[in-house]
Amino acid sequence: MNEPSTLFTLLVLIVSTLITILCYSIAKKKKRNEFLWAFLGFFFGVFSLLVILFLPAKKGSKQRVKETPAPITSMENESAEALPDDGTFEMPRAPRISGSKVLNWYYIDSTNDNNIQGPLPIDEFRKEIHAKHLDDSLYIWCEEFEEWTQICDFSNASLLLDADFIE
Repeated sequence: MNEPSTLFTLLVLIVSTLITILCYSIAKKKKRNEFLWAFLGFFFGVFSLLVILFLPAKKGSKQRVKETPAPITSMENESAEALPDDGTFEMPRAPRISGSKVLNWYYIDSTNDNNIQGPLPIDEFRKEIHAKHLDDSLYIWCEEFEEWTQICDFSNASLLLDADFIE
């Protein structure tokens, strides 16, 4: 067996693995498909690493909501230090329930051993909530959500809870 070629192959494999790990972690931080970038990093090496380094972070549904700042407790605390450095302030938005009839809805039924119920179209989902007398502490999910969320966390929770919306 030729030792220099074996060492070279081993070195290439180690470097490719390191680049794969770097591409994976950078892609994950930038909300990109980490498995695709790991694959590209392994086979295309430094070129993939340079591309993912210069790509901007992806904006969209996977981006986490920023934490809300602590409330101001007195007028003395209202100063420039409560604002971000650039002087702007963005009010956090409460998530909203979509009224789309195309989405399938799921919920965790705490009265039934925490089984996941669904998929249900929005109209059937509303009827089920009222038929089972479920409240706003119910955890729900649809394709638009990143994670399970309680109904009470939505700014338009009445869309599901108000009997007037049942068709």
